[in-house]
Amino acid sequence: MSAIPEATLVLDAGAHVAESPLWDASTGCLLWVDIEREEVHHFDPSTGNDRMIDVGQSVGAVAGRRRGGYVLAVADGFAVLESDGSVSRLVSVEAEIPENRMNDGKCDPRGRFFAGTVARDFASPSGSLYRLDADLTVRRMLAGVWASNGEWAGVSTAA
Repeated sequence: MSAIPEATLVLDAGAHVAESPLWDASTGCLLWVDIEREEVHHFDPSTGNDRMIDVGQSVGAVAGRRRGGYVLAVADGFAVLESDGSVSRLVSVEAEIPENRMNDGKCDPRGRFFAGTVARDFASPSGSLYRLDADLTVRRMLAGVWASNGEWAGVSTAA
């Protein structure tokens, strides 16, 4: 039997709630979000540089886009993060339920971005799972969700 390799800390970011790791092969960087600090992190392991981008609201997930940049699941819907760090809203989700926020998500192999909502106090199954399509249509796929978490690794076709 071979020995289990020892883990090495490469970045002590002091994150509050780190989620949604995404390896971007085109840049050789790891992206991830800190939900409570409202940040997307862009970590370059070759240099040790961690670029933090303030999104201005909680951010639960990040996914790559075929046309460049990234799509985000932010507190009140979906947004785009451009390579220059600018963020713009794509579409709102659950504006009528301010006690919910977007949580984790991933793209499926067809490029559709799935992300769910969660009650901010985690006290009820008031969340839903949504799908963002390339034409920016948002479809509710499942209601009555406590908290959605994603494990797919596709690339979004959205906007």
